Amino acid sequence: MPDFHEQLRDLIVSSAGLPSNFDSKANLYLDLGVPSVKAMQLLLDLEDRFGVQIPDEQFVEATSLDSLSVMMQTLLKT
Repeated sequence: MPDFHEQLRDLIVSSAGLPSNFDSKANLYLDLGVPSVKAMQLLLDLEDRFGVQIPDEQFVEATSLDSLSVMMQTLLKT
């Protein structure tokens, strides 16, 4: 089973249509051009896959795979 970071990468690739080798530190929206509609799909997919409710303000602050991974791990611990 892939590690958590790779699971998130796979979900971002499928939800946002990015290539699998995107930079994990790149801003998904400013650097990689993920449109808001795909960001909303990613949010819904994350909530569905991991069974958590993600506050909007936390989601908009998690702009890279790395920061999204930290946010999700924090939410899953609570």
